Amino acid sequence: MYRPSLKLSMEIVNLAIEISVLATRCEAWLEGRQGHRGFDCGVGRDLCDEPFQGDYDVFSLSDFLRAHADLAGANQPDGGSFRTGNGCVFNGKMCIHLAPPASEVPYMMQELFQWLQKSEDHLLIRACIFHYALDYIRPFKDGNGRMGLLWQSLLLKKLSPVLSNLSREHWDEDQQRRYYFAFVKAIKAGEAGPFVEFLLQGILDLLKNIAESLKEKGDDAASVELSIRQNKILDYLREKTLTVEQIAKKLKVSSRTVEREMSKLQQMGVVYREGSDKTGSWRVR
Repeated sequence: MYRPSLKLSMEIVNLAIEISVLATRCEAWLEGRQGHRGFDCGVGRDLCDEPFQGDYDVFSLSDFLRAHADLAGANQPDGGSFRTGNGCVFNGKMCIHLAPPASEVPYMMQELFQWLQKSEDHLLIRACIFHYALDYIRPFKDGNGRMGLLWQSLLLKKLSPVLSNLSREHWDEDQQRRYYFAFVKAIKAGEAGPFVEFLLQGILDLLKNIAESLKEKGDDAASVELSIRQNKILDYLREKTLTVEQIAKKLKVSSRTVEREMSKLQQMGVVYREGSDKTGSWRVR
C-alpha cells in the first residue's frame, strides 16, 4: 500500500506552529477591517474563478479527477484521466525523477486519498505531504503542477482563508532551483521531510509578506476593533498578572464572561496563554 513517509522533525513542527499562529492573527486583523471582502486567491486567476472556488471535496479522488477535467477544458480530451505513458519531473530539460509506471498510478492515487482522509496529521502538514506525493506519482500527462497548487490551496483553505491565498507563482529562478533541490533530497531520503520543510518555509515567508503588507496599510493588531470590556481586560493584564476570577471581580461580571472574552482576544492574536491551563497566565502580545 502506498503511504507517503514523513520523519516529523522539530523544524517542521515549529514551522507549522508559527504558520498557524500568524495565519490566525492575519485573519483577525482582516476581520477588523471595515468593508474587507477577503484576499484574491493566490494560485492564479484562472484557478480562482469558478468552477475552481466551489464544490470540490478535497478528500475525494473522483472530485480530484473532475477538477483536472475542468482545468484541462474541452481542448484536452485526456483531462480527468490518468496518464497511460511515462511520467517525469523535469528541471529545465533534465528529468530529475522518473515517476512510477502508469499501470500503478490508479492504485497509488486511491491509496493516497485514503491516507489523506484517514491520517491524523495536522491538515497543514498533510497538504504539503500530498503535494510531494503528487509530484512523486505524476498522475496526469499534463497539468500536474497546476493540480498540485490547486489542491494544496483548497486543503489550506479549510484551515484559513488567508492560507488559501498562498502560491509559488512569483518565485524567482533561485526559489525554483531550491524547490527541485528539496524534491530530489526527499526522493533520495525516501521520505517527504525535506520537501515538506521547504514548502512550509515558503508558506511562512509568504504569510509574513501578507502580515507586513497589512501593517503598512495600518492593519496591525491595534486596528482590530475591541470592545470597552476587552480594552479594560488588556489594561488590567498590562499592569500585572491576574486570574480570570480576579478580572471578573474587577469588571463585576461572571468568570464565564471573562473566559469568552479571553478566547476572542486569543483568536485575534492580542493575548496568549503562558504555561499550563491550571498554573499558567494570560499575557498581552
